[in-house]
Amino acid sequence: MSEQGFLSIHPIVQLMYYILIGVMLFQINHPVFLLTTFLLLIWIVWQQDEGKSIKKRLSSILLLMGVMILLNPLFVSRGSHILFYLGNRQITLEALIYGISLALMIGGMMLLFISFQHVLHGQRFLYLFANLLPRTALLVMIALRFVPLLMNRLETIRAIQHVRGSNKSPIKTAMLQLQALITWSLEESIETADSMKARGYGNQKRTMYTPFYMEKRDWFVMIILLLLFILCFTGSILGYGNIYIYPRLGTLHFYPFDWGMYIIMIFLYLMPLLIERSTA
Repeated sequence: MSEQGFLSIHPIVQLMYYILIGVMLFQINHPVFLLTTFLLLIWIVWQQDEGKSIKKRLSSILLLMGVMILLNPLFVSRGSHILFYLGNRQITLEALIYGISLALMIGGMMLLFISFQHVLHGQRFLYLFANLLPRTALLVMIALRFVPLLMNRLETIRAIQHVRGSNKSPIKTAMLQLQALITWSLEESIETADSMKARGYGNQKRTMYTPFYMEKRDWFVMIILLLLFILCFTGSILGYGNIYIYPRLGTLHFYPFDWGMYIIMIFLYLMPLLIERSTA
């Protein structure tokens, strides 16, 4: 995604989008709705960084989802549609459907956080939270970039050791790499803390290096997001986009209002891509 698309929208509107999507993920449980949500979020994350994050993390997300789908029927025997028996334990269709719904929900949340990290980082994240909770905002921002930063540093250390050559055992080599990584990270954290203290971080209201202003376009996008969300949320409260799973599985059939909510939900989720296309 370019800076002229969703990335150029005001951070408050971006944060509202992720909050609304997160609420809807926990509000619906229909497998078709959740599967569509999961696929749309894959598409959105793919477009945001040309598939770099998806290529690295999708296999882990799918593995976790697969484990959840397999384990839920093994530990939960509720339901009236018995598929088969595994020893003395019955495997029910209801438990399987619930496991699928739960896995899609968790997978969708993980994709949502990947997208959130890509869009709301650095100045945008601090703009939203630094004035209210300066130390907490900085801590969260550092935590969000901590793992990828350590991975990049570890790759650098490995590349240096590879160039220098090493005759040590793999275990000893790994321990030396870990020692160098910890030393490097601690040294930089001390320098960062001293630099922040010298600049008086958190002692007074923080000024922004990059100012953000709400424009007419931002207000328009906010209103559209709220309208779409209200329609979806109201529909979910009325039972659309949801099915009964326990004690007996309800119908997976789509009624006219289900189709209406389904289409509205797609527009809500695709708002970043729609904004991107409109500014291309």
